[in-house]
Amino acid sequence: MTNILANNPRQLALHFVFGVCVLLCSGCHREALPVADYVVTLPPLKMILDPLVEGRKTVACLLPPGASPHTYVLRPSSARQLDSADAVFYVDDTLDGWAVRTDSGPSYPLLNLVPEARRLLYGPSQAHEAEHGGGDNASYAANPHFWSDPQVVAAMVPSLVEILIARDPEGKAQYEANAAAFLEELKSLDEQLAESMAKVSDLSLVAFHPSWAYFFKRYEITVAAYVEPIPGKEPTPKTILKLRDQLANRDRVVVLSEPQLPRKSAEALAEVLSAQVVVIDPLGGRAPVLTYSDLLQSNAERIREAFQ
Repeated sequence: MTNILANNPRQLALHFVFGVCVLLCSGCHREALPVADYVVTLPPLKMILDPLVEGRKTVACLLPPGASPHTYVLRPSSARQLDSADAVFYVDDTLDGWAVRTDSGPSYPLLNLVPEARRLLYGPSQAHEAEHGGGDNASYAANPHFWSDPQVVAAMVPSLVEILIARDPEGKAQYEANAAAFLEELKSLDEQLAESMAKVSDLSLVAFHPSWAYFFKRYEITVAAYVEPIPGKEPTPKTILKLRDQLANRDRVVVLSEPQLPRKSAEALAEVLSAQVVVIDPLGGRAPVLTYSDLLQSNAERIREAFQ
């Protein structure tokens, strides 16, 4: 066979092209994303939707673990996944609106399902200036990172279940049973967290980004300052020096960072403030943080360790 190909350049070229095509196709197959009934943008949304649709539907997540929704660019493979889904669930246009396309199927912003009284607003020190204008007289929009408070999640579950039933009426009994079990899980989780977080001691907590603000409010943890004025934008030297002066008389300072943020910025800030860096992951999505309880318990443990 080798001699035949060697004596026939045309056949050799055809075999070479065929081999390249096989390799390319196998590579495409490895990169193919899972097909699912519903697509969500962020891991926490999958953690909320999974227990509700268990036994009826499947859920896939677009955002890879460790990526930031503020800077994520939708890939062609993700776009194809959106096209094949029955519906898309996302947070809101300011956080992950990149998933909403006019030519895709039905999409549901879950922040709209959170009762208005439960939504936190960005304050002057937390405002996403690029999105909401900034300035003393700005009208601050809702902080979209609602999932860090189990009570807030519980408050939006009934509306979410209504959507699921409307899309799949035959699954009504299953969705209602799933919701009842999930609400019990949320209640138990909230009680555990309230007890454990009540034992933390006082310190000055500096957070880069208000992605865990709902958690801090629910469990009465004071944040001395938020560093990042705009998601995905590193703090300026002027901001860091201002924080240093603001926290100069504090005995103990902890800088709270995230895997989605540049670590060198947190380390530089901690050095200026003589502070400890503690990393929490507001999104999870990789082992061992795969469920909603995993997400909150793992971050609560990191925060407790910082307070010790």
